[in-house]
Amino acid sequence: MQRIEWWIAGVVLAAHTGVVVALWQQPAAKAEPVVMQAVLLSAAVPANTPVAAATPAVKQPPTAKPPIQAKQPMKPKRQPRHHHRHDPPKPTVTTPAVSAVTPAAPSSAASSSAATPTATAPDTPSSTVASYQAPTAEAQGLQNAAPTYPPTSRKKREQGVVWFEVHVGANGELLELKLKTSSGFRRLDDAAERAVKQWRFQPAQRAGQAVDAWYDLPVRFSLTDVAAT
Repeated sequence: MQRIEWWIAGVVLAAHTGVVVALWQQPAAKAEPVVMQAVLLSAAVPANTPVAAATPAVKQPPTAKPPIQAKQPMKPKRQPRHHHRHDPPKPTVTTPAVSAVTPAAPSSAASSSAATPTATAPDTPSSTVASYQAPTAEAQGLQNAAPTYPPTSRKKREQGVVWFEVHVGANGELLELKLKTSSGFRRLDDAAERAVKQWRFQPAQRAGQAVDAWYDLPVRFSLTDVAAT
């Protein structure tokens, strides 16, 4: 704005100077007064147009990157444990050894006693199991008579062992008698059965108490034993 005003003032000054020089060079004459009117031109200066303030660029916030998740180390798979089932030890039943009964000759029947097996209590897997003792027909004081050897069997040289299954009561009485194995001769089997039915027994013992029990009883007929007597 200030430069434009100075420029206009310079133009007006130059115009006045030119007029003065022209008048000075003309011959003297009655000069008519020249009325000059200086017009100060003022340039129309447009009103100050407010310059729109530059809109500052809005900075976009940086896009948040998703956090990088650290890879977790893979846990080793646990191997399934194989549980082995341990069964408790089963008790081993031991069959007691038995000894044969040797019948005496008829002449010495009163002084002979029938032999019976000695039973051994089977081993038990635990100390809490009560001890057991099988019945017997050989206990002292029973005085059981040996079977009579049939004369016909002696003449025919018949001999062998008869096996019985015997059920003995808690009072020592014979409750039941079964033939388990024959000697092979009916006369010997019958003679053994007749004798055993007259016997008394010592009952089985469990934890010191008399109990009913079954056991195997052998009765042996031997011509060698008869000859020795």
